[in-house]
Amino acid sequence: ASHDNAGHEDLGGSAGRVTSEARHASQGLTTLMVRNIPLMYTQEMLVKEWPTDGSYDFLYLPRNRTSPTNLGYAFVNFKSAELALRFKEKWQRKRLEHGKMPQRLNIIPADVQGLEANLRQLKKRRVHRIMQREWEPIILMDGYR
Repeated sequence: ASHDNAGHEDLGGSAGRVTSEARHASQGLTTLMVRNIPLMYTQEMLVKEWPTDGSYDFLYLPRNRTSPTNLGYAFVNFKSAELALRFKEKWQRKRLEHGKMPQRLNIIPADVQGLEANLRQLKKRRVHRIMQREWEPIILMDGYR
């Protein structure tokens, strides 16, 4: 009986971890807001660090309208909550390669979740009127633009 209890305790430890992942997945959290992106970064620079490997279908780095910099945060929508969680686990508290800022990335669930909802949000905010192609949101189908 004591052997069964020991095994049960081991499962309890890993079950807590699984529960956190399951909660993330059950809530359908696929869109992440990545904060503390260096202001001089472009979407192309982000794509080089976060390759378009088919795990995400939307990347948007809002720009500052009064200067040629970004606003310090990006939105990334993943094809599943599990992929979003893996990205967060890999990049949370990391620094980007060309970042000169001491801040580390801070990744949280975005307020708007899912590709379609993000596209509707951008349309509502008239982002579709962006004139410079490098500032347009990147939308991917099967890893291709």
